[in-house]
Order: sequence, then C-alpha cells, then structure tokens
Amino acid sequence: MIYGATKAAILAVTRNMAHELGKNKIRVNAVRPGCVKTELWKQLNPDLLKIALSTNVERMVYHHDLMDPQNIANSIVFLSSPMSDMVTGTFITVDAGFDLA
Repeated sequence: MIYGATKAAILAVTRNMAHELGKNKIRVNAVRPGCVKTELWKQLNPDLLKIALSTNVERMVYHHDLMDPQNIANSIVFLSSPMSDMVTGTFITVDAGFDLA
C-alpha cells in the first residue's frame, strides 16, 4: 500500500512542479523504471533471483527480460532533448510492458 501511495505522490509532485514552473518554461517529468539489471541483481541469492525473475519477467509483455540501465537512460535523454519540448507534468513508464500484464 505504501509503495503505491509513494508512486501516486511522485506523480502529484511532478504535476504540481510542472504547473508551478511552467510559467518559467521549465518542464518537469519523471521516469518510472521497471526491473533493471543492476549490480544488486547479481548480489541476490540465486534462489531468490529465480523467484523474482519468474514472477516479474513473465509479466513483461515486450522483451520478457530485465532491462539494461541504458533503457532508462534513453528515456531520460529523450526527456532532456528538444524532441520532448511539449512534454511536461507526466511520467514515462519504462517497464517493457510490465504494467500491461
């Protein structure tokens, strides 16, 4: 329950900041990452890793694999570029379709 509430709070803060700072032509967005291959995954107990992967990866509609940090970085580069000059007050979910399942 707390996890969901914090996600909702992040969106609310992002939207509020975008509203407040928009008059100064400052865009505010957030990125909501899914499961990413980090050093932490390598440190997990192999049995826990197997459970986590079977639970999470099966729900990933697009690749059925954990994402690389570069996948998240790509969305941040996009949000930082002129290509997203009309994107503000939202967050981009980068989760290989996890939420769709």
